[in-house]
Amino acid sequence: MSYSSLPFTSKLFQLTSLTCALALAGCGGGGDGDTVDSVAPAPDLGVTQPGTGGNGNTGGGEQVPDVEPDFFIQKLSTAPTIIELSDEQAAFSVTVKAVEKVSGGAMVGKAVTLKVVDSENNGITIEGQSTQTTDNDGNAVYALKLNPQAVADKDDLIKNGFTLVATAKKADGTAVAPQELKVSVSKKGSGDGTQVIESELDISTSLTTSSVSNNVLNVYGDTATLSVIAKNSKGARVKDVAVGLGIANVKGIAIVGGSTKVTDDNGLATFTIQVDDKLSVADRTALVGKAIAYAINIAEESGATKETKGEFKAALPVSDYALTVTGSSSRLSAYGDSQTITIAATAKNSKVPTAISGSTATIKINDGLTGVNLSTNKVTLNAQGQANVTLNIDAAVSEADRKTLIKNGISYTVVLTEPNRSSTSKTASSIVYLPTAEYKINFNESNKKELSSSGGSAVISFRVNNSRGGIIAGQKVTASLPKDLASAGLLTLQNNSEQVTDSKGEVSYTVRVPNNLTEAQKLQLEKATTFALTASIIESSGVPSSVSSEKIRIGSDIGQSDIQLSAQSYLRRLAR
Repeated sequence: MSYSSLPFTSKLFQLTSLTCALALAGCGGGGDGDTVDSVAPAPDLGVTQPGTGGNGNTGGGEQVPDVEPDFFIQKLSTAPTIIELSDEQAAFSVTVKAVEKVSGGAMVGKAVTLKVVDSENNGITIEGQSTQTTDNDGNAVYALKLNPQAVADKDDLIKNGFTLVATAKKADGTAVAPQELKVSVSKKGSGDGTQVIESELDISTSLTTSSVSNNVLNVYGDTATLSVIAKNSKGARVKDVAVGLGIANVKGIAIVGGSTKVTDDNGLATFTIQVDDKLSVADRTALVGKAIAYAINIAEESGATKETKGEFKAALPVSDYALTVTGSSSRLSAYGDSQTITIAATAKNSKVPTAISGSTATIKINDGLTGVNLSTNKVTLNAQGQANVTLNIDAAVSEADRKTLIKNGISYTVVLTEPNRSSTSKTASSIVYLPTAEYKINFNESNKKELSSSGGSAVISFRVNNSRGGIIAGQKVTASLPKDLASAGLLTLQNNSEQVTDSKGEVSYTVRVPNNLTEAQKLQLEKATTFALTASIIESSGVPSSVSSEKIRIGSDIGQSDIQLSAQSYLRRLAR
């Protein structure tokens, strides 16, 4: 569109002046004394007219010139507000408004001038004259163009934009305050004025990570594959399409193996994105939740091009494995027991890209319980994703701790560190119970009732039965003499203190008084007057049981000869 060099209001002003001049000429204005004035004199009404009177002044009334109101220039505006540097010339408009200061009304018919700063280098020109007269709305509207081929430095223009300055003068020639506007420029297309054909290919992308199943970049370190697929309008994949990838400058994120590829026979081009696994804690934290922008540009063999934009996400790794913790038995005996705890990790879905073999897990008992321990606090999972730990309750646990175990059980927590460095925890517990005795140990018999302090021996036997009275063979029995007499060497066991019941459920022990005791030792032994042999068993459940034999008297008057049991007792023993 072209614009006239003079605005409509200027033409109107010229026409009005010309008309007035012709009218004056037609009325004889400006003629000599012989010319008859066509304007009739004022009638004589006896009233003195302005400009006439006794002072002899016969001229017309005094002319009072118009005074121009004070005004200012409002801030400039462009349409559109941001100018695009594209492959073609961009047309836009600039409006300069002059406003009366007192009334705020439009300043009509005022000449204003618009200037493009550095027009020679930024490629921006005014279409028509730079000075225009404001219209009835106080506006002077300019048409401008941005020619991409005339821009000296496109990057600078996009970065810094360009500047417009509007100026005007008052009637006395003094300038009003100028208005300056900084206009932004954005880039569209190549921005070099060349003809660009946009590709009609459909471009799709997908990201597959090596460490997590949700395909979000792992901030602890990752290698991801970005797949780019080119398809035509019929859905067929297109080969030999040049594909370029660019990503935002983010610390720890990089393209490795090249940023330019060509689609293969399947219309596929792949790029490798790598996340640094050696980032500092601060840099890794800054990366969490960050969106990393990327742009993909394609170029067909025909020269048609296209750009696709998107973004990657970076986040803490998700847990890809489900953790289970199970015990080998349903409960543990409070009298001492062991349990095998199996730790197992299984992939949550088929998309998990990692293998769990070699991952580690820690396990700890949650309450500080005395007499409870684990065989180890750290395990390594095998190829099946499993590992075992043994949980132990000491048989010598105190009565108070035993009650606590029965009441609360044993709680422990397992923490699995997955291959992608995420953590999964599981808290489990084992039940502890107080078992009841299923066996009973009974005193069977002794072949002596008395022993001399000068020496001798007695054979004492015990029997183990179950709750129904049945014989229990193979049960370990532990015998013990009175501690003070045994530690002083006054009484001894001739055979081992630990024995196993025979096929009849019995065990026998020989208690001996040494023959070489001193008189003082004999006296000390005689003061005890009697003693009993105690036998104890511990069942597989940990329940302990014990029994003492009949008391055997010790004296000096018994002599060296052994006092045999009655014949009836002896025959009863043989009968068994």
